Amino acid sequence: MPPEDPEIRGEASEAEEVLSYWFPEDLADADMETLRRHGKQWMAGGPEVDREIIERFGELLERA
Repeated sequence: MPPEDPEIRGEASEAEEVLSYWFPEDLADADMETLRRHGKQWMAGGPEVDREIIERFGELLERA
């Protein structure tokens, strides 16, 4: 049963957004090239990935 409190629902939604960024639904069925690409993003990152994460989740990080 979903939480009744809108603030809790919002936090759950934000958590799902972060998880889906790192672990997209289609990842389980991905080919090796896609898995390598995601692995490189997870492990190597870099300034471009950092910017994307800050743009998408910076406000959430500040509140955490």
